[in-house]
Amino acid sequence: MSVDAAMASLGLPAPDMLLFRPILLRELQALDLYNCARYRLTMTQTRQWIEAGRPQ
Repeated sequence: MSVDAAMASLGLPAPDMLLFRPILLRELQALDLYNCARYRLTMTQTRQWIEAGRPQ
């Protein structure tokens, strides 16, 4: 799911989306194998996402 699709699925008001997007992007950039459990992601899922170039 893209960042935009994920954000749209949250149903946040537009002003909140503007504040949330940079936080989400920062967290995605920090996501790695050592902290993927924080988001209940498997190491395999995270590795595949990283190897795919961290698509957004």
